[in-house]
Amino acid sequence: MAGVIGNLTMFEPNAQNWELFGSKLKQFLALNKIETSEEKRAVLITHLSDDAYRLLINLVHPGNVEETEYEVLIKTFNKHFLPRRSTFADKDRFYSATQMAGEALEDFAARLRGLSVYCNFGEALDVLLRDRFVLGLALGPERDRLFEKDASNLTFANALELAQKVSCARKSKAATATGTSQEGAEVGIKEEPLYHGNISKWRNRAPRTRRDVAVTEPEDDARPKCKSCGLRNHLSEKCFFRFHKCKRCLEIGHISKACVKKGQKVNNMHIESMPEENVSDGCNGSCEECQVFSLRFPN
Repeated sequence: MAGVIGNLTMFEPNAQNWELFGSKLKQFLALNKIETSEEKRAVLITHLSDDAYRLLINLVHPGNVEETEYEVLIKTFNKHFLPRRSTFADKDRFYSATQMAGEALEDFAARLRGLSVYCNFGEALDVLLRDRFVLGLALGPERDRLFEKDASNLTFANALELAQKVSCARKSKAATATGTSQEGAEVGIKEEPLYHGNISKWRNRAPRTRRDVAVTEPEDDARPKCKSCGLRNHLSEKCFFRFHKCKRCLEIGHISKACVKKGQKVNNMHIESMPEENVSDGCNGSCEECQVFSLRFPN
């Protein structure tokens, strides 16, 4: 249609609300200045889906849809789609309404207004909206603050505005305590550099005690084995066992684990170190390490 103002969607009875569609249809006809009953009927029929048009034919039967007045068609749909309402049922839903978890104050207030449409409260509407809003709020500072106010000079709009201010102040205080702003950006937190430890020095360190030898990193196949102890975490010239005598071959310079002569019997009770004059670090045999590793089993 050329020169049409606005847009009116197709009415689908299984997916749309007839009451909302009827209100939009009324405004569409007024905006485009469509006044005759024939033109209004044509607009209504052309904006019905196949299911809706088939339903309208069944409701109008034995009459003809194309010959029925527009107002009759609207009343037919209203009678079919709009349920019969009970004032007490609507009031019960209104009086039992409470703020749901995670529901904003504005959404709760809008839901209360929608529930009060068919309650016929008349002039007492504002007072009842205020009371239900205050009493239906979830436990928190907003409810406590409103309970402190005098009900004689508090309107529904004022109650909503006061609750919004308290909620905003609470969120700002919580954001300040956690170091984040209301937009979620961090504030007041100093960034510190992250330092990574270098273990290359520890890898090349020769073990100094029996515990150091036992607690080592997993073997790395890329590095050669030490000829004195068989480990890969240090060099042979820095090995602690480079002056010890092997239990298999009785040669000085390695232990039985690194011995290449596997056929000899091992003497588990005999561990000797080099003579004192061969020790390069100046130990005279009285240090703690020499006392630990120089063990003799009397025959």
